[in-house]
Amino acid sequence: MNKRRVEALLPLALQTLEHPQCGMQKSPGEIESGYRAQISAFGAAVTMGSFKAAVAFFSKAAKNRANENSTVDRSKLLRAMYYIVYQRWEKAEKIAAEMLSLPDSAVTQTKEEFINASLALKLALNAYSLT
Repeated sequence: MNKRRVEALLPLALQTLEHPQCGMQKSPGEIESGYRAQISAFGAAVTMGSFKAAVAFFSKAAKNRANENSTVDRSKLLRAMYYIVYQRWEKAEKIAAEMLSLPDSAVTQTKEEFINASLALKLALNAYSLT
């Protein structure tokens, strides 16, 4: 984690959450609270496991266990982090395939960028009402 890099990415993270392709807003100014938990889970998955495993896990939607009627699509988080890092939207499956094909020499730098993007995204969520 690089505090200066996270700080620099914060405006882009806010723009990402506003972007129509992001799809995390329930209504203007509101985001489901399950996304905060999922973004924390991404950081834990990378720290405790591996970057490639976390990306593969986050390329699929997840059911929010706290409220069985609510769904949180964690692939939207992966797409948002990818957008922050590369400034382009891709499907989660394509992102996973791209990250899984990275040579080990490139994984460390990419992992660092995704961690910084996830932290910026988590901080950007504070600008929204979580429902």
